[in-house]
Amino acid sequence: MDIALLVDTFWHMSRAGEIVSRPFGDSTLLDICLQGLAALDAPCRKYVVAADRSTQARAAQYPGLEVVRIRPHARTVQRGLARRYSYLESLGEQWFLEVNPMWPLVHPEVWWSAVEAHLAEDGPGLVSVSRLRGRFHVDDSGEARGSAEGSVLLETDAFRIFSKQVIFGEGSYFGASDVAPIPFPVPREADWHVQDSRAFAAAEAVWAHRRLERPLALV
Repeated sequence: MDIALLVDTFWHMSRAGEIVSRPFGDSTLLDICLQGLAALDAPCRKYVVAADRSTQARAAQYPGLEVVRIRPHARTVQRGLARRYSYLESLGEQWFLEVNPMWPLVHPEVWWSAVEAHLAEDGPGLVSVSRLRGRFHVDDSGEARGSAEGSVLLETDAFRIFSKQVIFGEGSYFGASDVAPIPFPVPREADWHVQDSRAFAAAEAVWAHRRLERPLALV
């Protein structure tokens, strides 16, 4: 299968290392992600990108995960996506679903459902989205012209599917194609982005209730 699952631990730990590696319930955000990847029964390879030896050893403990070792100083954000994803040149797959460990409530089966949605369509890739429902005001040239009940899709970074050919050829995730990537809604109960201390505590509480198999109303 010409697609693989991927988590870049170096990227996330360099940007939000404390959040990703600090205790989260009885685990960590990083370990929850690695455990989910390892547990997912998927007919494809699963890569963990890591720079430091401790993370490499940590990832190697999970069955079915292949560690991609990189050198930290060889990558800089300023040089664009092609530089960030330079390690993809050594991997055989063309397509990759990249998982963000800072969305710990997304079940691994959701990742694979996204892969199946991507495989079913001929498009430039896929992006995770949040579905926002309510009464929205239409804004045209800075002025509200009307409103309507409904929903909108807000792009998130819980996961995405992209082609390394586009990354290296055009320096972007989805290129200049007029065809937009597939929007894939994250289930409402899993739509929690751990990006700061407040969100960390809230998501951790939900995680703890799930582990104890207690129902929790989401409002």
